[in-house]
Amino acid sequence: YQRPASTVLFVGIIGFWFLLYAMGLRAAAKGALSMGHLWKLVGAVTILLIFSYPAFSYDLFNYVFTAKTVLVYHKNPYEIIPLQFAGIDPLVSIMRWTHLPSAYTPLWIMLTLPAYLLGFGKFLLVVWNLKLLVALFYLLAVRGVSRVLAVVEPKKVVLGTAIFALNPLVIIESLVSAHNDIAMMAIAIWAIVFFLEKKRIVSLILLSISIAIKL
Repeated sequence: YQRPASTVLFVGIIGFWFLLYAMGLRAAAKGALSMGHLWKLVGAVTILLIFSYPAFSYDLFNYVFTAKTVLVYHKNPYEIIPLQFAGIDPLVSIMRWTHLPSAYTPLWIMLTLPAYLLGFGKFLLVVWNLKLLVALFYLLAVRGVSRVLAVVEPKKVVLGTAIFALNPLVIIESLVSAHNDIAMMAIAIWAIVFFLEKKRIVSLILLSISIAIKL
């Protein structure tokens, strides 16, 4: 609750992160950063941030509770609201939008169910599982960007991939806050990959799945 101190710390961390980002892009532009080195950076950052606290969003806790609503309480998340479990489930106290039914699509809820089941009732393990799920979509998106660039701009594959993969906004919202937007976009990017490969039906199916993730 020391707002001035926390603001200075936050701005300092973000500023330093963007400085590293600029250095990385400069290295990629000069050819000093290979695709192998880039993937090592991406892998290291992903592994570290899977275990980070979702400090900038409460959405992850809503993912947990929605899955719990289906698997534990056997209720329809579109017919009940989390506030109905106030005083029963302590998770409600750290959530937001508790006065509304689930805003997530059936497909996204289905994707979160295995992560909850494999948490074996341990809250922290469930959180890590969901963050791992989102992280896998981030890695899928990075790979998809590189595949698209290999077709449309083969001389700038490393730089173009680094612009996306190392962007602090993308990393924070995907790996720290664990928003499901990256799942939607990863699948959309692969729809583009298959479109460029003239596999139009597969591309259309993937685009439809992307929409179904977060309609």
